[in-house]
Amino acid sequence: MAVISLVQAVSIAMFIVQMVNMVRIVPLWQRQRSSICLCSKKKNKTYKIPSGNLVYTCFTSDFLVEDADEWRPEAWEMMRLRQDLHFLFITKRIDRLKDCLPSDWGEGYDNVTICCTMENQDRIDYRLPIYKAAPIKHKIIICEPLLSRIDFRES
Repeated sequence: MAVISLVQAVSIAMFIVQMVNMVRIVPLWQRQRSSICLCSKKKNKTYKIPSGNLVYTCFTSDFLVEDADEWRPEAWEMMRLRQDLHFLFITKRIDRLKDCLPSDWGEGYDNVTICCTMENQDRIDYRLPIYKAAPIKHKIIICEPLLSRIDFRES
């Protein structure tokens, strides 16, 4: 892999931010009356959130944070039930992934993308080998916040 520039990192981040049809998954304990459960259906038995949407999971947090251990099984169950949606989450805690995966994960779910942040060379050297070895079908590396020059060639 080559050195990534700040411009390239910003372009990647802009692409992710501009993805259309985003929906945010909200943990049960954060839900308000106005929140829509991903499995909620209308009177005509169709899902309130239609097929094909991208669901940003824990967009303002980290799906693998220890505080999510309590409700993460519920989120995995929604991902398993709603295979017609595509789920995306960003983590800097890729070293916790193995302990947080559901028992039926195998090589990953077809409808889940796991992004890993790597903000400097130290984090690349630590996280990239773990991320490369992880059983994930869809991967995106995010270099944000880009704190220094980085080089993927040695990792």
